Amino acid sequence: MVNVVKRTSFLLGIISLLFVLVSAGAGCANATSIRAPYSNADPFTDEHIATVRIIIGQEDWDSLTKNAYAKEYFKADFWFD
Repeated sequence: MVNVVKRTSFLLGIISLLFVLVSAGAGCANATSIRAPYSNADPFTDEHIATVRIIIGQEDWDSLTKNAYAKEYFKADFWFD
């Protein structure tokens, strides 16, 4: 009896995990990319000064500055003009 309950809960866990993974992937199917189209233009010219913006959450920034040499990645938005 206990073995049947363990197997049932294990199978329900696997099915739930598969459902979450499949539904998460389906949500990205219609997403549009915000990336700029590729250009052969030289990004570093003498004609203008490029603007670079990196936006990162305050909590991530605090962790980054406290542990500057740690090999960690943080989510951030990046703009290059």
